[in-house]
Amino acid sequence: LTPLMPGENITLKLKFDASNLTRVNGILFLDDSINDIYNSSWYPRLINYENSYWKKRDFSSNNYEVSALVSVDEVLITSGIELDTENIKAKAMKKINYKLNNARAFSIASTYNLSFDTLESKENPTIKSYYKSNKPSNWSKTILDIANDITDFYKKKWGFYPYKQLSIIPGNNYAKGGYANNNLIVLNESYAKYASDKDAEKHIRWLLAYFIAQQYFGFQVGESGEFPKWITNGAALYSAQTYMKEKNFKDDSYDTL
Repeated sequence: LTPLMPGENITLKLKFDASNLTRVNGILFLDDSINDIYNSSWYPRLINYENSYWKKRDFSSNNYEVSALVSVDEVLITSGIELDTENIKAKAMKKINYKLNNARAFSIASTYNLSFDTLESKENPTIKSYYKSNKPSNWSKTILDIANDITDFYKKKWGFYPYKQLSIIPGNNYAKGGYANNNLIVLNESYAKYASDKDAEKHIRWLLAYFIAQQYFGFQVGESGEFPKWITNGAALYSAQTYMKEKNFKDDSYDTL
């Protein structure tokens, strides 16, 4: 979330543990083309060879175990469950271990300027609402309550929630909407521009209903690179519409995406 300044650099060390991958002349191939950043999120990945072509994008679910070594002041937001943290005082660093099962990707965001509120319950996932430390957190607890209400609604509809936690982090304040990944949602702060708190809350409610529904359609249904996204996206839109209707909110928010 914080861009590198001129002269600064960052080192990422990645360790892969993979199985059932094709070897060509005994070699595993790693796709590290930076050009792929224009197609989706980029990171080096092992690729498979199927039916006479390299299959660069495999959207099947996997299990992840990730260790991150960062400054003690740095805040990491990930799609994984935090297992433990080890402080390395001599280097002013900390090592954080994460685990995530049955997910299509492991997402991670890093910053020095976020704080968070937490809502924990036995029935629903632990929800964390992050806010920028240099701004008042006027909406943070409202976002927690709305997200908890939506997950409770979907649990009654579908009978489960696919993850043990849900993190909601602030995006920019000029673009509409946001986006969702495995149990991690970026919620752009365009709602702050609404004339009334009531309209802003409705905007947040619709967006979170839509993004949280995406945790289901993708997790259970799956979505390959060749599969038409309007099917799973349509399921999420329908779920959000159902939530808004049953909660007696007039559903006129499609133009906010």
